[in-house]
Amino acid sequence: MSKRVLLLIAVLAAFAEAHAQSAEVQPPQLRRIPVAGVGEGRYWQQVVITLDQDDAASDSALTVHLPPALKVLDLNGDGRVMDEVRVVYAAAGAEAPAFGISAEFTTDQVVVLSSSAAAAAGGR
Repeated sequence: MSKRVLLLIAVLAAFAEAHAQSAEVQPPQLRRIPVAGVGEGRYWQQVVITLDQDDAASDSALTVHLPPALKVLDLNGDGRVMDEVRVVYAAAGAEAPAFGISAEFTTDQVVVLSSSAAAAAGGR
């Protein structure tokens, strides 16, 4: 059975590759999911990514790589995992980057967020 990961922008992980951005699992109780020996259960994961610098609009604004033991599960069986990930953005100012999940680049092991406008440093 696969693992289920929920991204809230936040978006995903103490396992995130967010180039000069910072990521932390919130709330702290969710950090208890073991990295080794995850088991066969389904898990919901919430990760808060704080932009440490301005982020330009891009088809791949943020990329999160999951560790090998975790995968985003296609719960509705439509062959896509992008609809299994949720993004919430808290602006640092008046910006509205409209972050979304990239259908082109997102897989069960890599979640890629796109944006249609710039995001400001301090956005979460």
